[in-house]
Amino acid sequence: MNFCVSFLRECSILKKCTLHILGDWKLKESFIQSVLSVGVNVIDHKDLDSQSTRQEVYDQCHYGLNLMDFEGINSESLEYMCGQIPIINSIEGDLSQFCKLWDIGKNIDAQNYKIVASNICAESLDVQLNRRLHIRNLYKTYFTKDKFFETLDEIGGSL
Repeated sequence: MNFCVSFLRECSILKKCTLHILGDWKLKESFIQSVLSVGVNVIDHKDLDSQSTRQEVYDQCHYGLNLMDFEGINSESLEYMCGQIPIINSIEGDLSQFCKLWDIGKNIDAQNYKIVASNICAESLDVQLNRRLHIRNLYKTYFTKDKFFETLDEIGGSL
């Protein structure tokens, strides 16, 4: 939580920021107060029940924050991919590689968060739109239902 607040503070120094929060979790209110205290506006959407409602929120955002303490792709990163929103990522493994190879966002850690904040706050609209295109292409390549069944057919055909 402190790492995320530090990153958001750096962003808010460079540019006016609004953090959209989806869902409920333990210590959410404390997190919101910490974020507000560093000059970032917060909109708490609570639990949104449909993909189309979540998409309306994603369309307002430049990045999705995926700052967790585990490895690999998680449900939040898949939702961001489906919603075609670039990712600020602290997760090692596949997602870190996708950020590098597919240019779907930025990898961040405790050492580079100030540089990442500076870079994303200075990005042009073209860069942001290209990242949305890249993340859509990544999602279509690996994570759609059609791709899942195609892969199952390939595996089943080789048994």
